[in-house]
Amino acid sequence: MARVGGRTLAAYYDLAYAAALTLLFLVPVLLLRRRGRPSRWWYRGFLGAGIVSVLAAFANVKIVSLLGRPLSYQWLYYSDFLQAEDARNAVFEELSWPFVVASAAGVAAFLVLARVFSAGLLVLRRTTGPRAVVAVGVAGAAAYFVAGGILLSRRHWDVQTLQSPLFSLVRSFAIARRSPQLLTMRTSVDAADFEPPTAASRAAGAAALPAGLEIKNVIVVVLESVPARYLESYGGPYPVTPELTRASERSLVFDHIYANCPTTSFSLVSLLLSIYGGLTFDGLTERRPEVPFPSLGSELKRHSYRTAFFSSSDLRHQSGEVFLARRGFDVVKDHRGIPCDTPVYRASTPNWPFLDGVDDACTASALLEWLGADSSVPSFAVLWTMMTHFPYFAGTTQTDFGVGEKFNRYLNGLRHDDRMIGNLLRVLEERGQARSTLVVVVGDHGESFGQHGQWTHAQNLYEESVHVPLLFINPGLHGERSPVIGGIIDVAPTILAALGFDPPSVWQGRSLFSPDRSGRAYFFAPWADLLFGFREGDLKVIYDASDNHFEVYDLAKDPEEAVNRQAEAAESTRIGAQRLAAWAQYQDRMMRELLADKSH
Repeated sequence: MARVGGRTLAAYYDLAYAAALTLLFLVPVLLLRRRGRPSRWWYRGFLGAGIVSVLAAFANVKIVSLLGRPLSYQWLYYSDFLQAEDARNAVFEELSWPFVVASAAGVAAFLVLARVFSAGLLVLRRTTGPRAVVAVGVAGAAAYFVAGGILLSRRHWDVQTLQSPLFSLVRSFAIARRSPQLLTMRTSVDAADFEPPTAASRAAGAAALPAGLEIKNVIVVVLESVPARYLESYGGPYPVTPELTRASERSLVFDHIYANCPTTSFSLVSLLLSIYGGLTFDGLTERRPEVPFPSLGSELKRHSYRTAFFSSSDLRHQSGEVFLARRGFDVVKDHRGIPCDTPVYRASTPNWPFLDGVDDACTASALLEWLGADSSVPSFAVLWTMMTHFPYFAGTTQTDFGVGEKFNRYLNGLRHDDRMIGNLLRVLEERGQARSTLVVVVGDHGESFGQHGQWTHAQNLYEESVHVPLLFINPGLHGERSPVIGGIIDVAPTILAALGFDPPSVWQGRSLFSPDRSGRAYFFAPWADLLFGFREGDLKVIYDASDNHFEVYDLAKDPEEAVNRQAEAAESTRIGAQRLAAWAQYQDRMMRELLADKSH
C-alpha cells in the first residue's frame, strides 16, 4: 500500500495484473455472447488462472519474508532448482496447516467473488450491451493506471517487492536470458583465490609481528554490526571510539578487511571455520550446524588452550548454540547465563525471536572472571557484543550526536562498547597480562543508516555493509597499519600464525601476513537482491544477479560509491563476471562435498 495525499493507492501492481487477467479472459466471454460452450470453457480458464494467482499470492507472502523478494528464476538457479537439500527444506518448512487453510480460504473467496462479478457483468451486458461494459471498464482502468503510474514513478519503492509474484517470476526468466549464469558459465579464471593454500603457502604465512612478543592468550572481541567507517581510527566523524583510538597506537591496524557476507551467522562461520561457506540465503549454522570441520576453537584446544565463547545475545538464533557446541569450546554462554545488574534488554517479537540480550559490559566481566580463574595454561576466548545490533541499545547514558533517533542510539551503543574494550584492556594491564595477551577487535559486518537509501544490514555490498575494522592490540605493537586486502575468513589463520601454529589444510583463508596473497576479497548477499562482489586494489565490482546489473567503483576516487563506472569499465565488468563465476562454482563444489556425508 502507498499513501498519497492522505488517500491509499492500493496494490497498484496487483490491480494491474488483475485487470490484465480480467481483460484477457472475461472480455472474450462478453463478446462471445450466446456461444455457450466456448464461453464456458473461456470462463473456466479464467477461474483456473485466478486460482493459480491466488495461491501464488499466498506463497509470495512466505517467499518475501524468507528471501526479501518474490521468487525468481535466478533464485531457483542458484539453489539448484530445489535439488539442494537446504533450499528444499527451507521452502517446505514454511508450509503449515494454518498456511494451507488460509490458502484454501483465499481460493474459496476468489471463486465466490468471481461468481458474483460474472453475474453482475451479465446483468450489465443485458441492460447496456457488451461494448458499453468493456468501454467503461477500460476507461476506468486506464485512468487509474496512468495516474497511479505517475505517482509511483515519483517515489522509490522496491518495484521487485511490489510486483505481482507471477509477473515478477516471468520477468526474471526474461532477465536470465541476458544474464551471465555464474554456476555454469565458462570462466578462464582459476580457483587459486579460493582453494585452501598449499603447505608452502601456509609456511610462508608465518607471523610478521615484531620479534620478542610473547603472546600466550588471545581474546577476540567481535563488534556486532560495526563497519570501519564509524571508528575514528578509520576516519569516523563521530567521537564514539576514543578508547580504540588510543589502543590503535599499540596495535597493528588492518585497513581493508571485509565481511564475506553482511550477516552475523555467516561471519561466525567465516571467523571460526575460515571458509566462505555456501553462497545461499541460509547459512551453515542453519543447514548443518553439527558439520565436522576444524575451527579456531578446536585448533587451539588441540594446542592445550582453555577455550570459551561469550555472547551478549541469544545463541539460539539460527542454531548458533548447536553450531558452537561442536567448535572446541570448553564454555559457551549467552545472555541467559551471564549475570548482570542491568536488566536484560528485551527486543524479541513473535516474528523476530532471539533479539534479547545483556549489557556488553557484563559479558566482558564474565569473560574476565573466566580468564582469571586459571592462568596456568594459555586461554582463548571470543566476546561477541550485541548492543549495536538493531534495534540498538544506548546504555545508561546518552549523548546527542545530532543525528536521527536510531542512529543516535546506535552511536551511543558503540560508545558504550568502546568503554567496555577500554576497561578490558586496563584490567589486563592491572593483572600483568597485557603483554601476554593479543586482543583482536573485528566487526562482524557493517550497518547502513541511509547510505544508498538503505538501513540496517544484509541488503547490499557497499562499504558501509561489508568493510569492517580489524585491530591486533598488544603493548609490543606500535601503531603499524597494514594495507592488505582480506576478509574475516583470514582472521583465524592470522591468529594461528601469530602464535606460531600451522592452520588446518582445509581452511580457505590464509594469514594476512602471507606474502603470496592475491590481494582480493570476496563477498555476497542473497536476501533483498542476489549480490556477488569483490575488491581488488581500488577496484570494487558488484553484480546483482537478480537484475543482471553490474556496478564498478574506484574506491580511491569515490570512497562513498556514488558513481557507477560500469559504462566505462567494460573490461573490468567482463573479468569481474569471470572471477565471480570461478568463486561461485568453486564454493558450490566445496559445499556439496562438505555436506554430502549424511552420517554426521
